[in-house]
Amino acid sequence: MIGIDIAKHHHVARAQDYRGIELGATCFFDNTKEGFRTFINWINQIKESCEMESVITGMEPTGHYWLNLAHILKEEQIKFVTVNPLHVKHSKELDDISPTKNDVSLPGSLCTGYDRLLLSLIWREMTLYRHCHKDSLSD
Repeated sequence: MIGIDIAKHHHVARAQDYRGIELGATCFFDNTKEGFRTFINWINQIKESCEMESVITGMEPTGHYWLNLAHILKEEQIKFVTVNPLHVKHSKELDDISPTKNDVSLPGSLCTGYDRLLLSLIWREMTLYRHCHKDSLSD
């Protein structure tokens, strides 16, 4: 999972595995074509060094600044999700006692927040499946 802190001119990204262990160095890139190319190259390096086939990126939909990046990610066939800022805020509060939000800590909170959101969606789907197939599962 890759969390991206979106800003007007400069973005910050961090990668984590499913256990929350950080992968590689933090990536700082500009909101330009060259910056996006730097980010895509960074993703490819992470994928290669960790022997991954694909990654999922998550970002807060900050203003309209995330749209260019989303377009590039779609062109590169990299899955992305937008994460509700309130989920990120609460996730950060669980993981970090610092009262301030900074560019480097936020992407990690995005990864953790997305991870928790994904687990809750899976749990909800499993519960719904069990409820809908209750009669057939009891046999």
